[in-house]
Amino acid sequence: MKIIDDIKKQQYDNVAIVTSGGTIAILLCEFLGLEQYKRFGIGIDNCSISILDYNIFNDKVTIKCINDTAHLEDLVL
Repeated sequence: MKIIDDIKKQQYDNVAIVTSGGTIAILLCEFLGLEQYKRFGIGIDNCSISILDYNIFNDKVTIKCINDTAHLEDLVL
């Protein structure tokens, strides 16, 4: 969470963090206040997008979407 705290201090307008599904699940548990063992129940697909909105005024995170794969629908693999 140190890197997240460092990013929050910078007060960027937008930040993209590209990482593995396991790390995303860990971060989501932190932001949702869930016990870390629950991360195993959060499915994160490859190339999915999760969007979180951080409000600097109240130090709260709003989760806009988790594991969105709509941008992959037209791809043929």
